[in-house]
Amino acid sequence: MLRYIDLENNKLCENDSSGMSELARSVKNNIKLLGLNLSRNELSDDVAEDLIESLNYNFYIIDLDVTFNYSITNEHILDIMDRINRNRKKYGIDRLSEWKERKLIKAELDGMVQLMKDEEKKKKDEIDETT
Repeated sequence: MLRYIDLENNKLCENDSSGMSELARSVKNNIKLLGLNLSRNELSDDVAEDLIESLNYNFYIIDLDVTFNYSITNEHILDIMDRINRNRKKYGIDRLSEWKERKLIKAELDGMVQLMKDEEKKKKDEIDETT
């Protein structure tokens, strides 16, 4: 599965931005992709709007580079960054939650192992007492 796509400096919108708009819209439902580099591709403001619309639904992309696309307004860049920052915050919360869950599971397993060792020692001690 793709986690990061680097399309920097491919001039993807040099003559026609329809393919880039389609790519931007495809981001909407993608839950595996974490990063997308679209820097230096002559992206239009229309493509930026498609990206923003997709990021309204996508909470997974945490790195989206649209630098050096001079046709995109600062307002649209700020909108993109707001959504990316929202996603990064969610990503951090999710990873912390997963870490805590793994820590609890490890503690449970360690506790079970200790119980089994204690039971084995108890059985061994009982056997030693009878002999």
